[in-house]
Amino acid sequence: MNNSSKDKTETTYNNLGSTSSIIPHIQVIPAKQEAENWIWSYIQKKTCCCQVLVEKDSAKYQCEWFCQKKTSTTSIADYLRMKHRIIEGKEDIETEIVSKQDNNFFLYPYKRKQITNCLLAWLIDNMQVFHIVNNSKFQELFYEAVSQYSVPCKNSLYKKMSEAKEKKSDLVNEFWKKVILVQKWKIKTISERSALVEELTTTTVRSTLQQDNHEHLVRENVTRWLGYTNDGCSLQNKRSRMTHQEDSAEEGITQKDLLNSVIEASNIFRKVEFPSYYDKLKTI
Repeated sequence: MNNSSKDKTETTYNNLGSTSSIIPHIQVIPAKQEAENWIWSYIQKKTCCCQVLVEKDSAKYQCEWFCQKKTSTTSIADYLRMKHRIIEGKEDIETEIVSKQDNNFFLYPYKRKQITNCLLAWLIDNMQVFHIVNNSKFQELFYEAVSQYSVPCKNSLYKKMSEAKEKKSDLVNEFWKKVILVQKWKIKTISERSALVEELTTTTVRSTLQQDNHEHLVRENVTRWLGYTNDGCSLQNKRSRMTHQEDSAEEGITQKDLLNSVIEASNIFRKVEFPSYYDKLKTI
């Protein structure tokens, strides 16, 4: 049984090996290759150097610009478009509205706007009539200078001028609104400060009056203490009267009374002793 199974296996392998109809039915599908980007026609892949020839001093030189390998193809395409005016068909949205004067000149939208603004400024500054833009010779002049630029009509310029005036008017109104707001703020600040100054002044006046009243009361008290009365009696008269009373009292004092008063004073204060004065007092 083993020999028979071995013979069958060899026969099967031989049949498969001898069959040539299996190979032709296998189709090899090649991998899809990405389309070559158009920028590599102007940029060398290995060195990433620009190969565009630039004309300078009646001679042509290779552009010295180079980029890093990690630079995106979009950035390279922008460089070629802005520096060398090289584009690929109409891939860029901006290039769809760009017209050609020759193979190396393009008029971009922002340039159109600048030319229109300059034209409008020239008309206003020189007080030119607006219908001059509709003159065929005037349009021919612009066409010879910049064939891609079409002179706007009179109505378009009127509209543009009206928009500019409106913006200017809005700007002026906004300016005056801010000026009025600042003036109101100044008036409010001055009013608040005036009220504060008035309050401080009132407080100062009140304190001054109170101080004056206090000084007046003190002056009256001192005057009364010094002997001023409402009957017009002066201090000098008061003193003369007191002196006369003292003289009258001295006339009635005897030697013995004077000695006793000195001794009494010495006993009270215990600070002054009068032994040397006793004899003198006795002789008075």
